[in-house]
Amino acid sequence: MADQQQTEDDRGASRRGAINCDRPPYSRLFIVCARHHTEEDLRRYFDRYGVIEDVWVVRDRNSKESRGVAYIKFAKASQATLAMEQMNGKALGSETKPVKVMMANSRSSGSSRDIDQGEELMRLFIIIPKTMNEEGIKQKFEEYGDIDYINIVRDRSTGDPKGFAYVKFHKASHAMLALERVDRAFKAVLAEPKIAKITREKEKEREREMLNSHNDPYHSYAASMFAAQAQVQQVHQHQHQHQHQQPQPPRPGKEFGAGMALPDLMNVSQKLQVSLDPSVSQEHLARLFDLIPGMEYCNLTWDYSSGATKGLAFVRYTTTASAMYAKEKLNGFEYPPGVRMIVKFIDDDMGASKEGSATGNTGLLGSAPGMGDGGVGCYGNRHNYGGGGGGGSGGGMQQSPMCSVSLPVAQPLAHSDSTCAERLFVVCNPQPPPAHILRDVFSRFGNLIDVYMLGSRNYGYAKFSDKNSADMAMNTLHGQDVCGIRLKVLTAEAPPSGEDREDRKRQRTGP
Repeated sequence: MADQQQTEDDRGASRRGAINCDRPPYSRLFIVCARHHTEEDLRRYFDRYGVIEDVWVVRDRNSKESRGVAYIKFAKASQATLAMEQMNGKALGSETKPVKVMMANSRSSGSSRDIDQGEELMRLFIIIPKTMNEEGIKQKFEEYGDIDYINIVRDRSTGDPKGFAYVKFHKASHAMLALERVDRAFKAVLAEPKIAKITREKEKEREREMLNSHNDPYHSYAASMFAAQAQVQQVHQHQHQHQHQQPQPPRPGKEFGAGMALPDLMNVSQKLQVSLDPSVSQEHLARLFDLIPGMEYCNLTWDYSSGATKGLAFVRYTTTASAMYAKEKLNGFEYPPGVRMIVKFIDDDMGASKEGSATGNTGLLGSAPGMGDGGVGCYGNRHNYGGGGGGGSGGGMQQSPMCSVSLPVAQPLAHSDSTCAERLFVVCNPQPPPAHILRDVFSRFGNLIDVYMLGSRNYGYAKFSDKNSADMAMNTLHGQDVCGIRLKVLTAEAPPSGEDREDRKRQRTGP
């Protein structure tokens, strides 16, 4: 009997694998029923509402007993919504306890919430000719069911139609029927639920009020910050007057706003340096930082030799207060998901200008004022510059705003087929910095073959074709911070035969 049950479960799993549960959308129901109800029972009570493609009673993996929940997949969304409307709260046969019927969430949506009562499925968004009125829309849609209202969206200033409208039905099954059968020229789709739109607008308004309200702690902090900056300027004036005792400027409270840490007032500015994933476009980055009012410009830096971005951007705001707020909100923000952005203050005379100048003649981490031009070529480039494969620090050390220690100037990478003379074990706490920055940091010691993390872990290896370069990297970077992330760099054990080649198939930091 157990073998027979196992065979039936396997057959059911195979059948479900051949059926796309999300096609069409909203065609799968979630049923809370009695534990003794079988697939045949549910099919018998629900097949009157349409074509059933699959019934799945969820069972315990060990005992194979029903858990009292099931899924029913219909061929059409209108059939599923009709079954939900008719069967929700009804008892099956001689049962006294009613079943609960809901629309199952889409597997691809990432949501864990099932739709109850179908209220979110009653409103359609349609494209219409600007000459069409409510009566014309009603004639096209009333054949599918009772209409609650029709709303033609109009321009607020002129009152002219914008060319689209909303049609709200009394029942979800009627809306789905219209969605399936109405003329394709209307390009009908389900409208965004009002509650979702209202929630999003309230959240956006709350952010705006936080920035615009003079009673907000953020503005109180900004005012105290400006007062402190004025006293810092007085300190500098005293220095010019050769006063040996320098008064310390008062510092504001340790926190402002909701969980926003107080930055060092001596190092804040209106300009930010953003380290991000190279796949992020200029448009998307500008939209993100423009959520904070007062953005003056947002410029990605480019490697003009390859046409790709360097994963580095510069953003300037009209006020220091806005820049501070942007840093607190967006530093560490994962965009795209899984890749943290690093946002730091920089002096206005550092990095790219408003016109977006990025010549590509310095390393990714750049150089501090007064420290020279920062080296040769674009970071981590595998081209040779008349010197074979690079040879240590070469052109001296330079201070980097991304690293807690001075680094050598940028060096080319060793050829990918170079023999690994020394391998370093690298641990990043709590997580790795962006891959392109990690690569740039280690490449500055010359003769770097590759540096990479193992899968999604926070540790990996750096491979050098020269032992002296590896030793210099280990001695310089061990215990230091890169993008605020602490590195531990140690000599790695020699890999077993064949392991080195397999490691290089794992996550790479470059082409």
